[in-house]
Amino acid sequence: MLFNLDDDPDELNDLALDARYKDKLDELLAKAYDGWDPEYVIERSKRNWDYFDMLRKWGQAVDPEAPFALEYPSDEYESDVKLL
Repeated sequence: MLFNLDDDPDELNDLALDARYKDKLDELLAKAYDGWDPEYVIERSKRNWDYFDMLRKWGQAVDPEAPFALEYPSDEYESDVKLL
């Protein structure tokens, strides 16, 4: 995706497929990929996934109390409020 934020601040007109902007897109992609190590990203993502999966399983197994957690309001809370 490529947008001209001066002319299109709402990012409605993607310029990435416009041949006139190919050089700019290539330049920005080269900057984004500079120093990029996809193998590291894949391995790190897998480790993060495994870690959070372990936390999820632990939470399901021990069902710890969380005194700092927010309590959900009752069903009657703001029962007179209507959403538009």
